Amino acid sequence: MLKSSFANYIILAFVFLIISIGCEQPPSKLDTVKPIITLIGEHTIVFENSEEYENYIDLGATAIDKSNGDITDKIEVSLLLSTSTDQEYNLVTFVYDVEDSDGNKADSVHRNIVVHR
Repeated sequence: MLKSSFANYIILAFVFLIISIGCEQPPSKLDTVKPIITLIGEHTIVFENSEEYENYIDLGATAIDKSNGDITDKIEVSLLLSTSTDQEYNLVTFVYDVEDSDGNKADSVHRNIVVHR
C-alpha cells in the first residue's frame, strides 16, 4: 500500500509540473506610459503671403519617455496640406508622432501654418 501511495504522489507531482509549465503566463509589459511630445514654438503661425512662408524653418518638437529618456530623434513628422473653402489661405499642418521601444505611442502634436494668398 505504501508503494502505491508513493507512486500516486510521484505521478500527481509530475502531472502538476506539466500543467504548471503549460499554463505559464507571458511576462507582463512593464512600461505602459506614453511618451510626451512637446512642440517648440507656437501651435499656430500665420503668414500674410507665400513669400514670408518660403523662408520659414520649422523649430520641431522634443519627445521624452519614462523608460527611454530623450527620444526626440525618433519623432516622425508628416505634412497635411489643405486650402480654405473660400480660397483665401492655404493651411500646412505639421504632425509629430513618436513611439517608444515598448510600442507606446505618444498623442500626436500639430502645428498649423496659415499662409494667406
